[in-house]
Amino acid sequence: PNRFKVAFLAEQYRMHSYVASIANKVVYDNKLINKTSLWPIKKCQEIFGILALVNTENLRPICHRTEEFSRFNLSHTLLCLLFAKIFLAEGMHCEQLSVITPYRAQARLLRKILTDFGLEAINCSTVHKFQGREKRSDYL
Repeated sequence: PNRFKVAFLAEQYRMHSYVASIANKVVYDNKLINKTSLWPIKKCQEIFGILALVNTENLRPICHRTEEFSRFNLSHTLLCLLFAKIFLAEGMHCEQLSVITPYRAQARLLRKILTDFGLEAINCSTVHKFQGREKRSDYL
């Protein structure tokens, strides 16, 4: 017998239903059920939509590695700063924003840049630190 008990959590409340539909198709074989979303719709949605994918190829982004083999990218850091300023100009507050990155070095660089621009209230960390939390706007 299987010594691990596994339960499928079929209902999701955190993501906008459009964003959840991507995971639902790719990962959950369309078994995920969207319940009332906690995500408010803001004017930022009119600008970016529910989900915006940004092709940064023309920025010629260069990925650097630290001595600990973590990665960071200055072009993407500055792009995150630009998005933060756009969200704030549209009426959002720093406390409503999060920047999520897979790498610790990128998170450190983002926090330094955001602090330099007086935006230290924007939460910035790795994907692991954000597990289970939610904000009105998350971007990677």
